[in-house]
Amino acid sequence: MSNYPADVEVLDAESQRNVPAVPEGARVIIVTCMDCRIDVWATFRLQPRQAHVLRNAGGRVKDAFRSIILSQHFVQPTEPGSTEVWVVHHTGCGMKGTTNADFREDLTKIYPTHEACINDIDFLPIAPGMSLEDSVRADVKWLKDQPLLREGTTVKGYIYHIPRLEAVTQESSDKRGWQQFPANLNV
Repeated sequence: MSNYPADVEVLDAESQRNVPAVPEGARVIIVTCMDCRIDVWATFRLQPRQAHVLRNAGGRVKDAFRSIILSQHFVQPTEPGSTEVWVVHHTGCGMKGTTNADFREDLTKIYPTHEACINDIDFLPIAPGMSLEDSVRADVKWLKDQPLLREGTTVKGYIYHIPRLEAVTQESSDKRGWQQFPANLNV
């Protein structure tokens, strides 16, 4: 049984059933975590030139915003820019449940003479108590609110379920795959 709210559509990544495919000729930006367990190209059945895949710790859009703007406006000046952005966060993410203070404390132990530099970094963690749904919703809302995002851009949010390494029971088998926030979700 899924732990996610009823307004989240379950997409099955393993069987490729209901996993969105990039439409022919579309230009999509996919922002996702740098976690190598997420095979974006295979999951979305991407072909060359269909998508710009932007990866960073946590799949946070604030970290990817510069590249999103460049993709939409400058990367392919003779062709239309990207018209959709897909935000993909995942279960088991190392950025979930952490704080800037956690990262700063750990890095200061490694680099004690660089505390000022470390304190200037926003690590964009998914704060303790914040659900994956809320982190995706926050990123989708933040991106939609940016005035430099090309007018008419569609922004969608997804949660990718990293398969567990242990045996999968019948009860947990539906917790794998993708979940999409409906287009009409108020964020």
